[in-house]
Amino acid sequence: MPDPPARLRILHLEDDPRDAALMADRLEAGGVIADVRVTRDRAGFESELEAGEWDLILCDYNVPGYDGGSALRLARAKRPLAPVIMLSGSISPEEAVECMREGATDYILKQRPERLASAVLRAIREVEEHRRRLAAEALVLEKQERLRLAITAAGMEAWDVDLRTGRVRKAEGPPDADAQDESLDPVHPEDRERRQAAFAALVRDGTPYQIEYRLLRPGGAVTWVAAWGTLLRDEAGEPTRVIGVSQEITERKNAQVATLASLHQKELLLKEVHHRVKNNLQVISSLLRLEAHRINDPLTAGALRGMTGRVRSMALLHETLYRSQNFDEVQLDDYLARIAHSVLRSVSPRHAGVEFVRDTESLAVGIDQAMPCGLIVNELVSNSLKHGFPDGASGRIRLEVRRGEGKEVVVRVSDTGVGLSEAPPAAEPSMGLQLVNDLVRQLRGRIVVSSGPGASYELFFERVPMREWMRSSGPP
Repeated sequence: MPDPPARLRILHLEDDPRDAALMADRLEAGGVIADVRVTRDRAGFESELEAGEWDLILCDYNVPGYDGGSALRLARAKRPLAPVIMLSGSISPEEAVECMREGATDYILKQRPERLASAVLRAIREVEEHRRRLAAEALVLEKQERLRLAITAAGMEAWDVDLRTGRVRKAEGPPDADAQDESLDPVHPEDRERRQAAFAALVRDGTPYQIEYRLLRPGGAVTWVAAWGTLLRDEAGEPTRVIGVSQEITERKNAQVATLASLHQKELLLKEVHHRVKNNLQVISSLLRLEAHRINDPLTAGALRGMTGRVRSMALLHETLYRSQNFDEVQLDDYLARIAHSVLRSVSPRHAGVEFVRDTESLAVGIDQAMPCGLIVNELVSNSLKHGFPDGASGRIRLEVRRGEGKEVVVRVSDTGVGLSEAPPAAEPSMGLQLVNDLVRQLRGRIVVSSGPGASYELFFERVPMREWMRSSGPP
C-alpha cells in the first residue's frame, strides 16, 4: 500500500479541549504526523472548511448548537475527497449507520480512542487509492476521446465483435444481432468468402486482419470499404473479442482505377512509339545497306555499312523496350549481347570462323545509358572483326558485363586477333574510335585499351537511375 503524506492536515471539530488533546495524543502515539486545527463551533468549522485544504476531518457528533449530521454533510459537499471520521462519547447503532450512509469513512467511540490512528491511516490510504483510480480513469477517458476524434477525423467507424455471442457493436450504437448477418453488412457476393476467410484466420491463429472489400448498397450501388481488426483474448488465452475500424475508400479506389487506366494507356502509347521508332530505324538501316551495295567506292561503301550497324544497334534498343514491361531500364547484358550477335551475323562469310563468347552478369541500366553503351559495343565488335581477323582468320570475340565497385559498371570487349598496331603519334583516330571516345565522355566514364595478345577495350562508368540521369544530364 502507498504511504500517507509525510505530514497530514487535519481539521477537528470538538468543543471539549480535553477530548481534543486526547485525540491529538492518540494520533501521535499511533505514528500519525499531523498539523491539527481544532475548531469549537459551527461558525469556526465552516470558516476553516472553506479556507483550508484538509487531508482528513475529525468531527464530534455532539457539538452544542450544531449536530454532527449537518457537519458531516457540509464536509462532504465542500471537501468530497477528504475522509470524515465521526467521534462520539455515546452514539446509537442507528446513528452510526446513518453517518456511514451520509458518507462518513468511520466512527470512533471516545471511550476507545486507541483505534483512531489506524482508522486515520486506513482512510488516507483509501483516499490516495481512490485518487489514483480517478487519475487512471481520466487518462483512459482522455485516450478514448483522442482515439474517437482521430477515428472521426479519418472518416472511420469503430466496431467490436463479441465472439461468444456473435454480436456486433458499432461506435456509439446498440449491439447488432449477429456478426454474420449480411443484412447488417451487405458484403458483395464476390468478396464475401474472402472476407469471412480473413476473419476466420484472425480468430484461429491471430493472422492480421487487413482487407478491402465491396458493399452492396440499396439500389445496387457498390462502395469500397477497408477494414482493420485485432484479436483480444481472456486470461486463459481464449479468443473473446475482435475490435477494429472500417473506412469507406470508394473515392480512393475510383482514383486508383482511373490512374491505372491512364498508366495503361501511356504504356500502350510508349510501346507504339518504340515500335514505330524501331521500324523507322530499320527502314533507314535497310536504305543505308542498299546504298552501300550500289556504290562502287570502297571507302564510301564501308562508311555506309558502319552507319548501318550503328542505326541497327539503336533499333535493337527500341525493340527491346517494345518487348519489355519496363520503360525505365534495360537489361544491359542481354542488349549488348544481341548487338554483338547482330554485328557477327552481318559480316561477310570470310569471318565465319570468328566465335562469340558471352560472359555477363544480369545488370539493368537506364535507356539513356544503354544507348551510348550499345553504340560503343557495336563499334568495338565491328573494329575487332575488321582489324583483328584479317584474311579470314579464326578466333574469338568476348563480351563481358559485370558490376564493379559501388555503382560502377564494367563492359569489356576483347578478341584473340592480331592485336593493336602502333599508330604514328600524329595519326588521327578513325571515325569509329572518335565516336567511341565521344560516347565514353557522354557516359562520364573512361575506357582502358590494351593489347597483346589480341586487343581489349574495357569501359568503366557509374550506373545512374534514369530520373537522376535526366536531372543531371547536360553537355559532357
